[in-house]
Amino acid sequence: MKLKVNIDGYIDKYGGFSLAQLKSIVESDTSTEVIQLLINSEGGDVVEGWAIHDYLLNLQKTKKVYAKVEGMVASITTIIVGALPKENVTSTKNSTGYIHNPYWMPKAPEPLESKDLSRLAESLEVEEKKIYDFYLTRLTATAEEIKHLMQNAIKLTAEKMLEIGLIGSIENSITASFRNQLPIKAQIKIENMATQFTDEQKSWIENKFNTIKNLFKLTIKNQVVKLEDGNEVFVETEDGDFMGKRVFLMEDGNMTDTPAPDGEHVTEDGRTIVVSGGIVTEVKEAEDVEALKRELAEAKANAEALNAKVTELETAKAEVETNFENANREFLNFKNQILTGKIENEQDFPKGGEPEKVSAKAKAIEIINQNKKK
Repeated sequence: MKLKVNIDGYIDKYGGFSLAQLKSIVESDTSTEVIQLLINSEGGDVVEGWAIHDYLLNLQKTKKVYAKVEGMVASITTIIVGALPKENVTSTKNSTGYIHNPYWMPKAPEPLESKDLSRLAESLEVEEKKIYDFYLTRLTATAEEIKHLMQNAIKLTAEKMLEIGLIGSIENSITASFRNQLPIKAQIKIENMATQFTDEQKSWIENKFNTIKNLFKLTIKNQVVKLEDGNEVFVETEDGDFMGKRVFLMEDGNMTDTPAPDGEHVTEDGRTIVVSGGIVTEVKEAEDVEALKRELAEAKANAEALNAKVTELETAKAEVETNFENANREFLNFKNQILTGKIENEQDFPKGGEPEKVSAKAKAIEIINQNKKK
């Protein structure tokens, strides 16, 4: 069985995807021999990225590890992907990538002396050379091209990533991920650079953080819906309304880019989602299940009663048809007696001796008189 791991978003041990998370996922299922990394990351912390890189190198001694880019592979995430053999890395057609020089970004306003800046510059230069040397051995691009790409952070298409050897193949996929693709630069953490924040600085950070949280509320939300048959789909919706939204299949608890098949999909709570071309075209609200059961049972009982009535009528019809045939035969015999004067063998004559010769006229008069007595 294949274990799928989503490396999604920012690489960082403080709230992003981290080495600890990767270890936890992998070590939770030690029986798995194949691991599939699903990549959609803009990069993040350099130190954490190298740590994940080294862990993957060691992991491949006991397991087969593959990676698939589903949207973006940028910054330090390219180092993570670079831990795998090129032929084990694929990308969807519309994915993109970036490689660039690392840089430091202050977390809040803080004073820096010249010696601090010099130490920071030295640390960045060391990290830059480390990344450049790695690309030089990993990629098929020339040294000049690698420097050009790193200095300018040029956007890489899937075809360009294949050309320079960042990936080994391009998957013939209709679409990649539809998440925002922002070239966020990698950060390098410099020890002992943090300062004690003042109350004013803490207030400034909190306001900025709240602003960011509000911005994220506007992004697409994927609502997972469990179906009656036990399968799951997810709908791209911002407000919880499914109408007109795209709906995709889930696989082993992970989101895929495969549209849900056309038709009606009954949810666990009784709603019916109608899908056409991967889009929700109608949502039928759940009805009273017990009422439906009662109606079904009543309809079934009525159907059985109707079937019994039909059988009864068919029997009665057959009996009437038989009686009619017998009566019709008797009438024809009687008519034949009147017209020919002949007496059929089946007539009820007196027993013994020769039958009396009775004329047709006399027989008719006899029958009429008998009817009058009745």
